[in-house]
Amino acid sequence: MKHIFLAVVLTLTTGFALAESYTSAENNWPPFISKERADDGVAIALIREIFKRSGNEMSFDELPWSRAIDSVKTGAVDILPGVWHNEERTKYLIYSEPYLYNRIVFIKKKGDGFEYDGIGSLEGKKVGTVQDYNYGDEFLKAEHFKRISTVGLINNVRKLVNGRIDLTLEDEIVARSDIMSKTPELADQVDYSKNALSEVGLHIACGKSNPKCPQIIEQFNKGLKAMQDDGSLASFLKDNGL
Repeated sequence: MKHIFLAVVLTLTTGFALAESYTSAENNWPPFISKERADDGVAIALIREIFKRSGNEMSFDELPWSRAIDSVKTGAVDILPGVWHNEERTKYLIYSEPYLYNRIVFIKKKGDGFEYDGIGSLEGKKVGTVQDYNYGDEFLKAEHFKRISTVGLINNVRKLVNGRIDLTLEDEIVARSDIMSKTPELADQVDYSKNALSEVGLHIACGKSNPKCPQIIEQFNKGLKAMQDDGSLASFLKDNGL
């Protein structure tokens, strides 16, 4: 009996030792990432559910985008919970498999006949971007239109309505949610392109300087696959209107 008891204790102790509580941080990006929501956002809720598959937890703090990247890069924070793949950042970040997909569209002033038809259709345009966001190399390196950077989408929407820029861009779900929650008076003054600049995968990422990084990514990818295989990921997305 003593040996059986000892075996149970060791098993439980080992199980608890393997459990981790990871930290994460990012800027406000509703409805995916937002401290204004009880679940901290759809993406955060999904990531937490994925980590539960390996018995782990994740806390979340809201930080400005650039500061969040730097904190994950140095290992001060474990996880950047919502990031698009960028080849340059693979020098210091390791990415998970994508757990969601974002459709990046152009936002224009109501009545503007513009429709995105490839990078050439931006000729001569002033396009509002968000500082340090990754829109893809083709967009970021093009020289036939002007990119005007600011700290957030709503600043760009105000500039758009006031005629200071011609276009801005964002994930359509994020844009509609953010505008309706922060500046509902502007919702009827803007419209969205039917064609997307891109449809990009949303990943978690952690810093290569963080010794826990390979473990974090492996646990996440395994949990994600388990949710894909048993149908719980599809159910989660449907329940959250995605």
